[in-house]
Amino acid sequence: ENTERELREEGGFILPFKGENVLGGKSLVAIDGGRASQQLSGGDLIAVGATLGDGHFSTNRYGTNPIVETHVTIVPHSSDNETSYGARVMSALELRVLEQADTDHIIIDGAYLGNTSEALFGFINSNEELVKLMIEFNEDDRLNRAMLKILSPEKDQTDRIIAVPKSDSSYVQSKTVFGEDNPMSKRVSDRKLASHLLNPGEFMAPRPLESNPVIMKTLAKMPADLPPLARKVVQGKLALLKEMGGKWDATYENRLYTCYFKPSQWTKIDRALKLEFVYYPNSEVSLLEHTAHIVEIINSDTVNNSIMEPY
Repeated sequence: ENTERELREEGGFILPFKGENVLGGKSLVAIDGGRASQQLSGGDLIAVGATLGDGHFSTNRYGTNPIVETHVTIVPHSSDNETSYGARVMSALELRVLEQADTDHIIIDGAYLGNTSEALFGFINSNEELVKLMIEFNEDDRLNRAMLKILSPEKDQTDRIIAVPKSDSSYVQSKTVFGEDNPMSKRVSDRKLASHLLNPGEFMAPRPLESNPVIMKTLAKMPADLPPLARKVVQGKLALLKEMGGKWDATYENRLYTCYFKPSQWTKIDRALKLEFVYYPNSEVSLLEHTAHIVEIINSDTVNNSIMEPY
């Protein structure tokens, strides 16, 4: 109890937010995809789709005519079809939907850099047919433009794309609370900690997001025989990832952040939500103010409690 009180005092990392509706007259959509596979005698049937939906309390932008991207094909049998081929195609379709979305705010299902990383893996994949398909998906430059919107948003649009990951394997704030050597710091993830500590209407102070060394190392060793059209998309993305700063590249200030919050409409026993977003160090508002604004956007469109994602 004393520890929780200290975390809410000046210098602590649990803070309140107003719980105001900031979506009046604003448009918001959430983007998600799905995939299914069926083993046939001559190969694997793969069906993939991605679409978007309007928010509950935002301006109705698409209604019953949402943007939809689909891909259905039969490919040779492979244990990688569901996890590799299907996942990368789905990421590409979600990026295509994102590029076409004409709204004030966009919610990504999953990690902020999730779809971008998966799509980049698709472009430098050893599966030549997958690489060809990714090139086809980018014929109108939609994949490339979507990745640029995510990796390098305009400074006045850093509240446009917000990620809401379901999974969480971070123990950074847990180590702060329990201590580096305490076994609990390795058992209680940051989301579990936030779910236990936060009251409705509170959020944890933001912290820099950990880097993804796998995609960094892979991009640094780009295959020499990569098709020109694939190389054109991949080229420059490593530099943009490094510009996320911090652990991505210590020569840059941090740009990618995460925080946890508990919606104001929920109860003490409900789980916390995790958010990921971009913040430029030289912004007119502080990181804390920007984080509170991001939290208010998602909170404004969160309805039922005990859900894993607010849409």
